[in-house]
This record gives sequence, C-alpha cells and structure tokens, in this order.
Amino acid sequence: MHKRIFTAKRNIHLLHQRMKTASHFVYQGGMFTADREMVAYTNALTESCCIEDLNGTPIWIEDIEDFKHKVISKHQEVMNELHEEYKKHTQ
Repeated sequence: MHKRIFTAKRNIHLLHQRMKTASHFVYQGGMFTADREMVAYTNALTESCCIEDLNGTPIWIEDIEDFKHKVISKHQEVMNELHEEYKKHTQ
C-alpha cells in the first residue's frame, strides 16, 4: 500500500516537473514560461514594453496582444495536458 502511494506521489511530482518544462516557449529571441504569473502579468500590459526572459535578458515586445495570445494559448495547452495526465495518476 505504501509503495503504491509513494509511486503515485512520485509520478505526480514528475508530471508537474514535465509540465513546467513544457510551458517554456520562445518569442522574439527570448525564452519565456507560460505560468500563472506570466498570464497575470501580460494581462495587465496594454502597450509595447520590455520583459525579462528566463535568462535575464530584456526582450522588447512590440505586439503585446500577440504575446498575450501566445502566453495564454501555451498556458492553456499545458494545463489541459496536466489535467488529463493527472487524472490517469489519481484514478
């Protein structure tokens, strides 16, 4: 019983790590992650601005609406996959 619980928790932890990596994307030469914080941050933006990427490089985002769309789409894609995989490990 304990081994099964340990295995399930380990698999869920590995799943979260995999999804964190899957949320990375490249935009205008910068590497970003489509996590909750980036979704909230980009929703607050209304005009072109500079955003620091995962490597600490400042990237000028000219078309903020296109960037928002990319962030939200990637985030939703990863969350849908996480949901489906999570169900497999918890049933």
